Amino acid sequence: VAHGLAPAAAANHLLCEVGLSGHFATAVCGRATGAGVVELANAGHCRPLVVGHGQAAGAIDDGGMPLGMFYNAKYRLTRTSLDRGQSLLLYTDGLSEASNGDSLEYGAARIARVASECAARAADGLVSACLEDLAAFLAGTRRHDDLTVMALQRVN
Repeated sequence: VAHGLAPAAAANHLLCEVGLSGHFATAVCGRATGAGVVELANAGHCRPLVVGHGQAAGAIDDGGMPLGMFYNAKYRLTRTSLDRGQSLLLYTDGLSEASNGDSLEYGAARIARVASECAARAADGLVSACLEDLAAFLAGTRRHDDLTVMALQRVN
């Protein structure tokens, strides 16, 4: 098993052995090097975005099945390289599937637009921009799901 795949496969086996009876988990396992190489194994999680140079350059492959569904599920290792100043934006479906008072979904396209507009910001500024835009979109509507937004930026 390739280095980045080992945590996903091990977690999947563990969850299958525990027998969560129809429950599953989504996750992204990965590592980043100082040279900007990022390796990810995605287990049913929202697709991370590469952000920088004034744009959201694109989503990284969505990978394999969520953890705990099938014991022999396969996970792919995706490698990408971040240039200096580029970020990797990761988020849960609590962001992409958040609905406002008009029952409109926030959506991946809006995330990409906000990320593109804020691509020059540091990682914490990118996360803040996403959360601020979500708050404006919700306009006081209560969220019904957990929410995690994380950005990893290459600075050297």
